[in-house]
Amino acid sequence: MALTLEQRIISMLHKAGPLHTKQLVPVLEGLGYHSGTVRNTLTQLKARRWIRSAARSLYEITDKGKSHQVRRNAAGKRYGMAWDGKWYVFTGEIPESERNKRDRMRSDLMQMGCGRLYKSVYITPWDITGDVLRMAEEYGIVDYISIFHGEKVAGAISKETVVALWPLAEVVALYEEVLNRMNLEWRPRLAKLLASDADCSLELLLLYMEVDQAIEYLIERDPMLPEELLPDAWAPPGILVKLEIFAAELADAVPAGTIYGKLVRG
Repeated sequence: MALTLEQRIISMLHKAGPLHTKQLVPVLEGLGYHSGTVRNTLTQLKARRWIRSAARSLYEITDKGKSHQVRRNAAGKRYGMAWDGKWYVFTGEIPESERNKRDRMRSDLMQMGCGRLYKSVYITPWDITGDVLRMAEEYGIVDYISIFHGEKVAGAISKETVVALWPLAEVVALYEEVLNRMNLEWRPRLAKLLASDADCSLELLLLYMEVDQAIEYLIERDPMLPEELLPDAWAPPGILVKLEIFAAELADAVPAGTIYGKLVRG
């Protein structure tokens, strides 16, 4: 469930603001990346205009990069929100000559919590039209996209049929995996770091980032459907609360007023 290096860098710059290479590299090395790979990825992100150099070796996120970061979590945290029973439907016939853009569009729609109803037809109970239109404009395929909003008159989607449109069993398994990691791996690591007499600021930050990005990944993978559509005793909301409480404990443990604190608190 690891995020890509690109995603990690974008997330760090989005949260902390401009960072120097010498600030980014030690943290990312602690996450297992080679310094040369980090520098190459920074160059690639700059070429794609997701980041820019505010000064030599000082990087900050661009509006395009912010748009990408926001879109990754476009579904947001919607557990507990009321639903009006209506659906947003996104469809279109993107030509074969635009296959790469079509595939990226499909991937992004799924990432934003949509279910695939039919070929080239995606639905969600939540209003993500603004994000979808911005995405289509970025890809240059607005003219191929149609958006509808309303009730599904025939073949209503129920708790029984929703499992065919969204991978709910996979979502539950992911949450349970992360919960087990918190209890069996992360909590013991935190206790050991807090008991140490050494300066463990970097190690605390790395643990926080590991937990925070696991939460981010879960939110990205979870369509967060309305309660009316979910199985009874749906566990993910409760697990998410436990993970966020633990992440807050970790954030408090990272010293404020340092670059590490900036990466936690912004």
